[in-house]
Amino acid sequence: MKKVLFFIVAATLIASCKSDEAKYEKELTANIKELTNIKNNIDHQIRVKDIDRSRYSLNFTSDSTDLHSGYFIYDEEVAKSMKELNIKSIRYDKTPCTLKKDYDTMYFQLDDVGVSKGRVVYFVFDSCGVAENVKNKKTYRKRVSENWSLYIDSNYPSSYIFR
Repeated sequence: MKKVLFFIVAATLIASCKSDEAKYEKELTANIKELTNIKNNIDHQIRVKDIDRSRYSLNFTSDSTDLHSGYFIYDEEVAKSMKELNIKSIRYDKTPCTLKKDYDTMYFQLDDVGVSKGRVVYFVFDSCGVAENVKNKKTYRKRVSENWSLYIDSNYPSSYIFR
């Protein structure tokens, strides 16, 4: 009886993960234009504002109360766009793939999506276009275009990057 119950629970978890992957992939595909606009707006903000570009990553938040640590950057226009797409925070990293830009990989973390299930969901923009599809017990990453991919990390809370 315990074995049957275990297999039912395992099958349910696997089915829910697959449906989540498809749901988030569809959401990313539907919102690529808006996400690209946010990315371009952040690129513009970096150029025109006095932002410390020596940092390895820039972290934007949609919540102005997160500024107490000095770790996050808040821009009202960017925050409004983030809230419309249910994005909690954005991390913009430096990677050595190109000499043209200081920052070239952007992680859009969805707002508390899946955290209760022990995972964090990101839409990732990779200007280098080198992200590979990955699917294993803890990580799911699928490219949906040359530069955009869906990334679901099930190592929560150890890998929980923001807040």
